[in-house]
Amino acid sequence: MVGLVGGTVDDARLSEMRSYIHSESWYESDAIAGGGCAAVMLHHGDRDPRGASVHEGPEASGLLFGTIPGLDDFGEFVRSVADAPEEALAGAEGSFLLVWTSRHRDEIFLATDKLSSRIAFYTDVADEPAFASNVAPLARLLDSPSVNAEAAAQLISRDFIFGDGTLVKGVRRISPATVARFGSDGVETTRYWTPPYDDSPKETYAADAVAAYERYLTRIDDTIPGEAGIYLTGGLDSRVLAGLLSRVRPQFSTYTFDYNPTRTNLKPASRLASAIGVPNEAVDFSAAEFVEIIETGVSLTSGLVHWRNYFTFPFVFNRLPETGETLVLNLAQGELFGDFVRREELDGRAAAALLGKQKRSPSPVLADNVDVDIDAPLYAEIERRQGMRESEIVRDVLLFDFYPNYHYSKLAAIRSQGPTRFALAGNELLTHVAHLPADGRKQRARPPFDAIEHVNAPMKLRLAREVDDGVERIRSANTQLPPTYPQWLHTLTYKLWTNIPIASLRKPHLGFLRKPHNFRSWYEHEPVFRNFVDAKLASAADRDLFSATKLDRILDEQRNNPFRSHVEYISWVTTIETLIQQLNLDT
Repeated sequence: MVGLVGGTVDDARLSEMRSYIHSESWYESDAIAGGGCAAVMLHHGDRDPRGASVHEGPEASGLLFGTIPGLDDFGEFVRSVADAPEEALAGAEGSFLLVWTSRHRDEIFLATDKLSSRIAFYTDVADEPAFASNVAPLARLLDSPSVNAEAAAQLISRDFIFGDGTLVKGVRRISPATVARFGSDGVETTRYWTPPYDDSPKETYAADAVAAYERYLTRIDDTIPGEAGIYLTGGLDSRVLAGLLSRVRPQFSTYTFDYNPTRTNLKPASRLASAIGVPNEAVDFSAAEFVEIIETGVSLTSGLVHWRNYFTFPFVFNRLPETGETLVLNLAQGELFGDFVRREELDGRAAAALLGKQKRSPSPVLADNVDVDIDAPLYAEIERRQGMRESEIVRDVLLFDFYPNYHYSKLAAIRSQGPTRFALAGNELLTHVAHLPADGRKQRARPPFDAIEHVNAPMKLRLAREVDDGVERIRSANTQLPPTYPQWLHTLTYKLWTNIPIASLRKPHLGFLRKPHNFRSWYEHEPVFRNFVDAKLASAADRDLFSATKLDRILDEQRNNPFRSHVEYISWVTTIETLIQQLNLDT
């Protein structure tokens, strides 16, 4: 995978760490060293000339993994960061990891961008504090690497981790907007930027945010080496990206994945592409193609993303390198603009709002003697933010934990196969995210219908309307209504669409439902997929972490009860088991 490894390590240790990173034949590398510290960066070379930079100077040397739009003199930037890191980094925008060393100090530094759109990990347990873009090289530094049961339980219950934990004990994630110093005395982290939170009403918010979005797309477009592509879902977020990108570059490719059981995303996506005059391709794949990429997907995402979210990966590994395109990505756009935390949740205690994000209990799969407190890391994150208002704590914890762990962990796999640019990392745009008005967040309907939660955040609809390039008049995939329709009608049609009793139409044997998302059908009809799942579950059943009896129960219900689905449990258990096998972790 493209990324970084390094720390207070010698050449032999650095070479060993690098050997545990996924590699492709076209990758190129650069390195810096000084004062008993060293780092190596793997990148796409000529396929993405602006995607990596290196500077070696008499006072300071640096590696930039990623892109800072508008940065003309990387050497000068390295010198300014070495002199005053917090000030220099606060003014930098983009998706990047930055590493630098000083000739006169026995230490090395790593900085993440403001969203941690490029994940980095570290360990200070071993004799040589080190960092990497993947957990594997760091796990190999540990004497007896073992699985982090608390992190596993959090992933099973929430799909992401509160705090800086990973699935490997002793390996931790570096937070967004953070400088990590690695020296002989260990690792020290410092936050260099805090969003200017403000949720007061702003009449021109949507127009201003769309304008800032377009300006940032213009800046990153200048760094794209050739053709570009995006994922077009037919929903609200991707149409905003598509509409604004079409103002910046007239032609780009769009790819749509048939993950919706009723195929409702394909027609809206095709119509959106036609409206802005760009090609659209509906991407499909077989069970065999999907199973083939699971092991690699688990490895590249450090086990932090379960394979149910890998539906773009067959395209990434089988098609993306040959397209030569740079993917422009906007993961978590909806959540950043109000679609995850409801307005009324910000009015109460931070702990209550964040604890409400638990999706399921981990107890149906974990062994009874696994005693972990999955809420303790959340309370620790809240405690670290004492002095903030409750609503600011919620937003800050999500910014530092949810977005990197849930959304951006998967970017490492996509980035491994070709250049990417992240559309939401502009400073001006992030200020708008921090200034999101309370009335733009998802909320419940008005009484007497306040038991119903609206399907979309109001701001998502406003942003789509503001683009005003024809995309606002095309039906959305979720509701089958265009953004111009009122919010209550979107919610009504969505509830009708998803709650009308059509169980008879969802029988797994129907051909039009045998699509990549329909894992029940795959398990019943595709031996290659069934064999993969059964083998992983059988191996997991032998671990102290899981209960063999409980795993047998959920698999039996998955096989025999058409009204019960345990795909989330099965996906997480088999994902975690895969990483345990890959890293030979103790359980």
